[in-house]
Amino acid sequence: MSAGAIQNLRLLFMRPDEGNKQILVSGDILHREFIALFYKMLTVFHLRNSGASCGIEGEKSELYSYDYCNLLTDKFSGDADKFLDMLFESAFEYIVKTSGIEGVNGAEGDFVAEKVEAILQGAKEFANGVLKNYSDCLTLSSLKLLKSLQSYEIREVKEKISECDPFLNCRTFLYRGGKFNAINLEDHAKEFFGFEGVRTIFEDHFQKFADSSANGNVPLLISSLPGHGKTQMTIYHALKHEKLTLILAEVETIEKQLPALIQQLGNRQDRKFVIFFDDVVPDDIDWYYFKNYVGGSFVLPENILIVIASNYHFGASLLSRGRSVIFPIFDEIRCMEMVEGFLISCHLKNPGHNLVSIISADYTEYFGQKRFSELSPRTLMRYLDIYRTNINKRKTMMHLAMGDLITKPDSSLFYDFNISLMRKLYGNEYIENLLKEKLRKLEEG
Repeated sequence: MSAGAIQNLRLLFMRPDEGNKQILVSGDILHREFIALFYKMLTVFHLRNSGASCGIEGEKSELYSYDYCNLLTDKFSGDADKFLDMLFESAFEYIVKTSGIEGVNGAEGDFVAEKVEAILQGAKEFANGVLKNYSDCLTLSSLKLLKSLQSYEIREVKEKISECDPFLNCRTFLYRGGKFNAINLEDHAKEFFGFEGVRTIFEDHFQKFADSSANGNVPLLISSLPGHGKTQMTIYHALKHEKLTLILAEVETIEKQLPALIQQLGNRQDRKFVIFFDDVVPDDIDWYYFKNYVGGSFVLPENILIVIASNYHFGASLLSRGRSVIFPIFDEIRCMEMVEGFLISCHLKNPGHNLVSIISADYTEYFGQKRFSELSPRTLMRYLDIYRTNINKRKTMMHLAMGDLITKPDSSLFYDFNISLMRKLYGNEYIENLLKEKLRKLEEG
């Protein structure tokens, strides 16, 4: 395949400018004539093979197609390389027009590759049949060229297109400036422990989306204090399902590029996408586009799931459009639940309460020594990584758990840290209302 054809392939996969919705093809007059003739030829082929009416009946419709073939041959004087290059490029044009895509970009690469391969293979088979039945009465140089198209050449076309597909060899991307940049999130795709109720919601929601269940792509709205595991749980459950591709999008995309992103991914019905917006401040966002696609005038494609995580609470207008999951406050009880879950994952079937308590207390000691800046599931997971890899620490913890003096995690440390963090995030009025509600429940109880 010539360098010119490869270059036109690259051009076809470029994203059009905002003001230019035309398909990107060569401006060469000869090329445009070829495309026009080839498109007409393929249209007749398509109508005839699908049984639809094209205004020409029976044998005449076939002769009409052959006329286009001969016109194509005349244009190129039997130049096989030039003809096949034009055929290759025009197959794109045909797919773009018949599929309703305004411009081909990387997001549609694999989809187009399959279609182009089918067109070229079908054209070759059609040429074989035509030459067998009409070789005596027609000059079919173009069809002879089609017949000579080798299988390896068809595969080459598909492979070249697939190289332009960003989703072919990676499942995690950062969406920035309208482009998909592959990233490695393996270090973040770790299993989380504790928070059984929250994990159940995550497992159920992502499983339904992967299985294409009814209403399986209802947006997931996640709220918690910082460090509770919103990001890690989302990454883990998205990548747990091989069918899903995870797109980490910048928060600004919600206001500026959401329609373009949805359109790009919606065209890829061969794949399922999780669009993840992290660290969102709901009150600072214009949700116009989101509300249009979720419960508004547009319909969110079934192959897209939107997940939004925030350290703040979502308003009623957003909660009515999605499924809410709220992490409970991380205190000494949930700390011990996480430690117990971790020990079970280490094949300790029945970790004793003493060992769980000793480890949890040692974690809070790390915080007291300023080795961690926060008391959160995030820093607890870091501590447990230390525990997992440090055999001397494991031996020490086991020895202490068999002693008479069992230390416990200090509940006041968790309480003071959480109150301070919530006051910083939500303000004094929120804390006052929280304490009043707690007092009211105590009085009622």
